[in-house]
Amino acid sequence: MRMRLVSFTVAVGLALSILGFRLLEDQPVDDTRLLKSLEEFVALKNDEVPGFLSRSIQTHREQSDKLSFTSDELYQALSHKDEGVPGRDPAEILVSIWIVSDRDSAYEAAVLHTMSTFRPIGQPGMGEGSWTGLPIGEKSWAGHPLPGKGGGSYDAKLVVWDDRVAMKVHVQYPPVDPKARNLVFYPIEQSDLELGEMAARLILAKAHYLLLDGNNLPSCAVEVNGSAVSGRQTREGVVLVPVKPVLERLGGRVEDRLGVLRCAWQGKEVTLPLGARVALVGSWKVQTFVGWNARVRRLSEAEQVSLSLPVVYDGRQAWVDARGLATALGLRIEQRGNTLVLVAQ
Repeated sequence: MRMRLVSFTVAVGLALSILGFRLLEDQPVDDTRLLKSLEEFVALKNDEVPGFLSRSIQTHREQSDKLSFTSDELYQALSHKDEGVPGRDPAEILVSIWIVSDRDSAYEAAVLHTMSTFRPIGQPGMGEGSWTGLPIGEKSWAGHPLPGKGGGSYDAKLVVWDDRVAMKVHVQYPPVDPKARNLVFYPIEQSDLELGEMAARLILAKAHYLLLDGNNLPSCAVEVNGSAVSGRQTREGVVLVPVKPVLERLGGRVEDRLGVLRCAWQGKEVTLPLGARVALVGSWKVQTFVGWNARVRRLSEAEQVSLSLPVVYDGRQAWVDARGLATALGLRIEQRGNTLVLVAQ
């Protein structure tokens, strides 16, 4: 009996060891490296968002008092380097990102930051959408105060959830006269909201690249229009390819504007917003929705192709799910031995 008990204990211990090893394989970035990489890689550099300088960066591990999980957090403050128009400059972009262990906790964290006194706890208190109307993450909520409202402060907010990541971004202006008894604020320009959303896209796309351990993913052979392209394969078998080299092999072109890639080839147009899990095919339109005290934009017309992973960014170029990109561009996909081949139809 004792021998059976010992054998059982050893077997359980071995099984737990194997399970622990597999869990570590699924989470290749440990906590210490994660915090360091958030600061050194994910945080934005000066002028990475045009005209904005990094004012402060903080990273730490936190056990939330309101939520039952631990998160690794990056906080960054960016400020416009020009002091042009009083009341508009220096505009600020404030970004907070939380990385947690599971999707449900990340969603809970994101919803918490959409707080509103008009929605029950646990439900988003902001309109679903973004500042540009283009998708970012799995879900996003945004608010842009209407002129003359907002309690005397024009502070626009964007909240994003994607898998294990929750993010909050503010764009705000200083008061017109900081010494005035009653502070007056200018409404935030759409151009500054687009720059704030660019910051969100860059940080989200780099955070996902970090969580994938992108630099250490095994390379795989990809062929486009008879030319080789360097691909990378995730642990789940998704092949990622760099967007610009693929379009160049096809004879197409890519325009990158504020973190949104517009690809053109043989009369086809595909839009790839960084941090989005869809490719937009052809033309698309956005619509502005006005709520109680804020407005938000979202897609009203668009053909969408789902991607297995968000469009990620390695600090130099964007990477996208090869099969999703091929579908969006109308390419045929073939597997020839160990090579994934994208063929123009």
